[in-house]
Amino acid sequence: MKTQLFQKLSLLVFITFVVLTIFYAWQDNRRIKHFIQTHELPSIGMALSASLDLTAGEYYRISNEMQRDDFLRNWIVAGEKDIDALRQFLKNVDSRFDLADVSVVSDRSETYYSSDSRVVKLDPKNVQRDGWYYLYRDTLKSTNIDTWYYTEKDELHIWVNTPLFDKKGDFLGLTGVGVNGEDFSNMLMAYGRLDGLNVYLSRSDGQLVYANNRQLLAEQRNLNELWQTDLTAVLNNTDNSGLVLVNELDTDEAMLWMRYMEPWNTWLVVEKTAQSIQSRINQSWKTSALLGSALGIVLFLVIFIALTYIRRQVDEKTHILEYQAGTDPLTGLHNRSSLSKFIEHEVIKLHEKQDVSAILIMDIDEFKKINDNYGHPIGDKVLQTIARTIQDNTRQGDIASRFGGEEFMVLLSGASLKTATQRAEQLRIAVSKLPFEFLPKGNNVTISIGISLLDIANENPIDKAYVDADKALYSAKSAGRNRVVSFEYSA
Repeated sequence: MKTQLFQKLSLLVFITFVVLTIFYAWQDNRRIKHFIQTHELPSIGMALSASLDLTAGEYYRISNEMQRDDFLRNWIVAGEKDIDALRQFLKNVDSRFDLADVSVVSDRSETYYSSDSRVVKLDPKNVQRDGWYYLYRDTLKSTNIDTWYYTEKDELHIWVNTPLFDKKGDFLGLTGVGVNGEDFSNMLMAYGRLDGLNVYLSRSDGQLVYANNRQLLAEQRNLNELWQTDLTAVLNNTDNSGLVLVNELDTDEAMLWMRYMEPWNTWLVVEKTAQSIQSRINQSWKTSALLGSALGIVLFLVIFIALTYIRRQVDEKTHILEYQAGTDPLTGLHNRSSLSKFIEHEVIKLHEKQDVSAILIMDIDEFKKINDNYGHPIGDKVLQTIARTIQDNTRQGDIASRFGGEEFMVLLSGASLKTATQRAEQLRIAVSKLPFEFLPKGNNVTISIGISLLDIANENPIDKAYVDADKALYSAKSAGRNRVVSFEYSA
């Protein structure tokens, strides 16, 4: 009788444990999918998009350098006569930044001039050769970063086109720089080497311009063809954040994270492959079955403890990933992606309180000379020192970030234009008094600051605040640097 009872109890315990093992394996599978969907993919995607934003900022800087001293504008207005002077200017820019190509197109003469001495008369009828320019002229009036994959060379080329206007605002043409895409490709490939991860860049219509698998580029594939799903419709229906996490698309169980990279006019897609997800799920089932048959109730408790420990480790690593995704590694300040989220939340608060906040954009004066004269390690120390000073001179609740390169941005929550100007002036003075002991004596470092309001009365308050602050910063630079300029709002 006792033997039968023991056998029945043993069978009951065994069945109960098997059921619990299967249940926990099922739960673990759901956890794996949930973790990939809500933590792993977004963390990787945000880190990659932040890297692309930083890269775009550097490309913008290079492109803007071509128009800084008005040589090209004056040369075109003067009638495009001294071609030798133009060639020398383009070659100087080319050698200064180690570019693949530097060019300018005059809309007045419809002529293309390149740093390699090419002079080409454009023909609107020659769509294959010159159609790109007329498409740009008719559809875009802002700086555009474009990527092209050349199958015959297996190379990714990056082109930065910036419109050129005369002082009246009339369109004169555009400047273009061709950036060496090797470092950019290596960065994307580094992410693509992560287990079960694929990275894609596509135009707005889904046409691929980058993929880990170069064969897809050679075949000129479209995103919609990869998963037999109309992803273009999904991409075009995203909200203003430009971010969409695909949860229920028929993508053969693959998981996707997507974001529209506005400076690139390109969609970034990060895919966790169905095979890698299923592999992790299968491994989980095998582990659960093996432990259930071998160790019984005692091992069940051990597994429970182990899963708790693993969950804690996963949460800790997730926290680290989220922190790293939102932090500039050099200065410890928030990065541009993280700041954008705070500003979006600030706009929501402003709607509730019917208030305004202020934005400061600051740029280190003559920072390139520091890098050129003393090297990038010294330049990094300057960035870190100024970052600490910015952090020390901000109020609790204000958000300081490194906006890119030598630019910083501070969100002053609930600050008026007058208060923001006072805070900016205090910050400017604090930086100007820094000793910078690692620089030779007499080498003071200063900053220029532009101020704007984040005002919900505007149609696009965030974009308007960025543009106004950038204009104010430009005015501060033009007025001699080391000064604070606020955007002038009409009464």
